[in-house]
Amino acid sequence: MANKANPQLRCAGDNQVKLRGRDGMIKFSILDLCPIPEGGSAADAFRRSLDLAQHAESWGYHRFWLAEHHNMPGIASAATSIVIAHVAGGTKTMRVGSGGV
Repeated sequence: MANKANPQLRCAGDNQVKLRGRDGMIKFSILDLCPIPEGGSAADAFRRSLDLAQHAESWGYHRFWLAEHHNMPGIASAATSIVIAHVAGGTKTMRVGSGGV
């Protein structure tokens, strides 16, 4: 169904909105920092990131990126391979990866 305000936006299903480009639908991604909540632990951050990834998957997102930040207190994504395994193990179709600048 086309959006009258912006014909480029299309509804792709329940709770899924994708932008139509020249080559079809654009696949959206999420970038997560995996922050440790105040008074929480790294395990809490892992659970919250997995919950976000599972919701994103149900909304039709294609990829889940974890920001790679080292030596930062309050960030649980310093060991990205551990978080990636946790998120990938808890999702079915989501592509999971990491990136750093």
